[in-house]
Amino acid sequence: MTAEPLAVLDTNILAGALFPRRSAPRRVLEAFLAGEFRIALTQPVFDEMRLILGKMRAARPRLPDGMNVDDLLALMKERAAWVDPITIDSPLCEDPDDDKLFACAAAARADYLVSNDTLVLDVVEFEGVRVIRAGEFLKRLG
Repeated sequence: MTAEPLAVLDTNILAGALFPRRSAPRRVLEAFLAGEFRIALTQPVFDEMRLILGKMRAARPRLPDGMNVDDLLALMKERAAWVDPITIDSPLCEDPDDDKLFACAAAARADYLVSNDTLVLDVVEFEGVRVIRAGEFLKRLG
């Protein structure tokens, strides 16, 4: 693994980061903003993030450094390692919509897929990508 890990973030991590200030998802977001790891994105993953975070915009979440949801999305888009997703022939998750995360992670050869969704976490590993909770990811970042 490189000094700067590459991770795919499930949208539930970003949604969870918008409100509780000391939650593990919030600390993952702060670590990303501090440059402690890089993210990988595909267009389908980014589209879901934009949709879900866009719905939360009206709640005026308190983001670090006075950012708003649009600032966060723009920064993620700019800093991301963009990849074309691989094709997954048969569903990995009970919710096949989550397979786009695995398609992104495998295409990017990410170190981690970070999620707090038990259906995603049930997979444990795919194509060499470890699937872990936000708290475990923070421990690995040090």
